Amino acid sequence: MPGFQLSFVLRSARETSGDFYDFFPLNSGHFGILVADVVDKGAAAALLMAYGRTLLRTLAEEFPEYPEEFLKT
Repeated sequence: MPGFQLSFVLRSARETSGDFYDFFPLNSGHFGILVADVVDKGAAAALLMAYGRTLLRTLAEEFPEYPEEFLKT
């Protein structure tokens, strides 16, 4: 997005978890920001977050003009 800068810091956790953030472009010239947390640790939490990330990115791509609709999902 012209005229906009974004930066972040990643600090590694001691164990695998479901904490997650993501930035992605939308077809409408906007971009999406996803910040999420699965209340658990380990592989199951990480897999659940991976599923959620995929679902939200897919919905954002399918319905870029109606972000409020896929957020209700």
